[in-house]
Amino acid sequence: MALTVHFEEAATAQERSKVSKIGAFCCGLSLCNQHTIVLYVLCIVPWILFQLLKEKELSLGALWKLGLYFSAGLLPYTYLPVSSYLNQARWTWGDQTTLLGFLTHFLREEYGTFSLAKSEVGSSMSEILLVKLRFSNDKYEDRTLLQHSSPCSLGKYMFSKKVERFWMQSNAVVAVLAGVGLPALVSESNRVLNTSGLQCLEWLSATLFVIYQIYSNYRICDQSTNYVIDKFAKNLLASVPHDAIILLRGDLPGNSLRYMHYCEGLRPDISLVDQEMMTYEWYLPKVAKHLPGVKFPGNQWNPVEGILPSGMVTFNLYRFLEINKQFDPSSWESVANEEMWQAREHFVLYKEIVYLQKEHPVNWHKNYAIACERMLRLREGGADPEVLLSETIRHFRLYTQKARNDPQLADVSVALKHLRKELQSLRNRRNV
Repeated sequence: MALTVHFEEAATAQERSKVSKIGAFCCGLSLCNQHTIVLYVLCIVPWILFQLLKEKELSLGALWKLGLYFSAGLLPYTYLPVSSYLNQARWTWGDQTTLLGFLTHFLREEYGTFSLAKSEVGSSMSEILLVKLRFSNDKYEDRTLLQHSSPCSLGKYMFSKKVERFWMQSNAVVAVLAGVGLPALVSESNRVLNTSGLQCLEWLSATLFVIYQIYSNYRICDQSTNYVIDKFAKNLLASVPHDAIILLRGDLPGNSLRYMHYCEGLRPDISLVDQEMMTYEWYLPKVAKHLPGVKFPGNQWNPVEGILPSGMVTFNLYRFLEINKQFDPSSWESVANEEMWQAREHFVLYKEIVYLQKEHPVNWHKNYAIACERMLRLREGGADPEVLLSETIRHFRLYTQKARNDPQLADVSVALKHLRKELQSLRNRRNV
């Protein structure tokens, strides 16, 4: 914005040419850092070109030079294919050895601010855990296989907080325009009043405004003594056993633990596996070799196991946990990963959520129904099979009534018909 103002105030063609070249370089460089800057580039660049054209200073040669300066600003992107080819990074995002992979990263197709709204609506594991902590009397302090969930959004309030950091760009525009507007206002006032006494008032008002901003916001912005994330990551790493595998999901646990593990060198014995990244085709080919203590039963994580048309073998989370269980049968880790124990925990958890929360995401009806069906299938939970079947049918039915857009709705309906027959058969046997 400062360069744009300087360009507008430039008096000579030579000065405008110099500022436009510096601006082209800065546009390219800024796109390497923060992709939302494209909103400003798309507005500023056409305006600059129009001004040069109006002044008859835009030629093919000048346009070529501006393009070169812009391309020079994008040079940091050359690091991506080089790093991806060498494959020495213990954590990365994407495979940039191909043109398609590079463009996927360059255009932020797999993540980014422009796709934040996609996850604004929905449930999250953190919501489940909050409810669990509210109503549970049991405390489990240790886990070997840890799963953290940090969704993109927890309602509109959290969604707005997530994008708040991008307001700095618009605030910078306002600051530049205010800095340009204040002297223009003072100059015009001096001309109208035929005096020069307002010059001191200009500097005084600007100084007071800056001091007021510092006074009002310094305490909030000063995080020099805030070690919450540091303690969170260190305590979490210190709490897990030797050679533990930690499943990560979300920015807070993911970035904090990766920083402490990779950069600070804490707990070199553990392995950090990003659960969400395992869903991408490039993750295991790029990262698996840096996780020698982890066994992957396929090429890509997917809720449905099988072989994709590309030939990639998919595996689900259950298969991943099964193949990486290395616990003594008498240890609490073995008990915590035992299927019956997990089924009972899920059943109790979702039952509390569904019946104690008046408002909850629709898919929790399906989750609770699945938990009931799982308890019924294991036949070791001590619960009445008729009650479990009735609960399964009831909540599957509620889910089908409220989740009309679910692509698996037809499968759920088929399952409902089968469960109703099972319930009727069970009642007939009991009445005999």
